[in-house]
Amino acid sequence: MADVNLWAVAGGVAIYAGGLGTELLRGVLTRSASRTEREDARTQQRQDRREDFEVAALLELQEVILVMARQVGVGIVSDDTHFRATGSWRRGAPLLPDEAGGEASLVAGRTFLKLKPRIPSAELRTVLEAFHYSCTEVTLSPPGDGHNDQAMHDEGMRRAAAMTDRLVAAQDAIDARIRDLYAT
Repeated sequence: MADVNLWAVAGGVAIYAGGLGTELLRGVLTRSASRTEREDARTQQRQDRREDFEVAALLELQEVILVMARQVGVGIVSDDTHFRATGSWRRGAPLLPDEAGGEASLVAGRTFLKLKPRIPSAELRTVLEAFHYSCTEVTLSPPGDGHNDQAMHDEGMRRAAAMTDRLVAAQDAIDARIRDLYAT
């Protein structure tokens, strides 16, 4: 009979110890799970902040490239108007006169150069660089020399058309990236 009571007591102690072990293990696993959840939440917050930062940079970049395109367009229209009136191509001054927004053009160019590195997508940066190069190419077109003004005019118009195509490509690429960021 004493053996039966001993086994009953031992069984009760074993059940109690098993319950304590289970609770201890549950606590360890819960702490581990909550730590993992906190790490996952922090990772998600960092990713959200990165995406918000990128979206803000992309939206600002959209504005900047439109200003750049407008400023280059003002210059090319001025040159085209001058060519149609006089027959001579006057491009050659790399900076637009202040009344045409020369300072705004410089600010837009500097802002573009500051924003571009904030874009993690190499493909998008390549499209943006092509647009920037095209703006520079139009702005720095050589002046006419009196002998080949028609050819210079035609080349200036070709470069302006290429810049417009690259503007559309840049805007489309930015729009697509913003849509991708909002879709996730």
